[in-house]
Amino acid sequence: MKNIEKNLKYIKEVKTEDIEWTKLFGAYSCGRKIGEDIKNNNLLNLEILKNIRGEIEHQSTLWTLTPFTMIFLIRQLEKECQCQWQRNIERY
Repeated sequence: MKNIEKNLKYIKEVKTEDIEWTKLFGAYSCGRKIGEDIKNNNLLNLEILKNIRGEIEHQSTLWTLTPFTMIFLIRQLEKECQCQWQRNIERY
């Protein structure tokens, strides 16, 4: 299996509990709070998103927290888009 395939498999299958959030750092703190928000499916809350934005990128620096947060943020957005799409279909 090529590295890209391994990476894509990891991205698809990783679970929040597989990641040691306290060992990952953002711009201002470790990833404990973001890990909790991910586990609680709070990623689409505007205040939480503002906090995440400030933690995963600051002055063009990406932190160790960034790639793992992005995996779960993208999953949550895909899920929400799918739900919205489903609701729109049901209306018609």
